[in-house]
Amino acid sequence: MLENIKLILNITDNKHDNMILLYLSKVETIVLDYCNVNELSLGLESFVEDKVVSIVKPTITGGTQNTGEIKSI
Repeated sequence: MLENIKLILNITDNKHDNMILLYLSKVETIVLDYCNVNELSLGLESFVEDKVVSIVKPTITGGTQNTGEIKSI
């Protein structure tokens, strides 16, 4: 999954590997617990990768992450 995420984000070095692995672990744990399974199917692996990309991308690209916080009305 790490290599797929790096490919999607166009990362060629190992600079962000620890952060990506941390989020992979967190999201995988949440998904396994929510689905009440012991291992990820290919479909769930794809979901985890997409979720981690959405979490990590703003940090790597220097953008801001949408926290869902209301800024104005």
